[in-house]
Amino acid sequence: MPAQQDLKKPVVTRLTYDQAHQSVCRVLSNPPDDPWTQERQRIGTRIRDARMAHNLTQETVVLAIPMNRSYYQDIEAGRANPTLNTLLDIAATIGIPLADLVR
Repeated sequence: MPAQQDLKKPVVTRLTYDQAHQSVCRVLSNPPDDPWTQERQRIGTRIRDARMAHNLTQETVVLAIPMNRSYYQDIEAGRANPTLNTLLDIAATIGIPLADLVR
């Protein structure tokens, strides 16, 4: 008997631009469970908490870097997989060490 097909919905992606609109990044709309999802969410929560503790808006951060706002929102929500340079830019803009975001 042949194996049953996986009837899950296909993975859907949407496009967003990275820093300074230089290239397009694919962000999963319904990311599959992977071991890094929870860690990305924890980092995103730390970024959001640090930003709010310093009384900064998302708009202030994305204008200072510069970065697409929807991409930044995806980082805070744990849906995006930012580069090290992006995390360094965010940490510097908020005014905290990178280690505080990834601890």
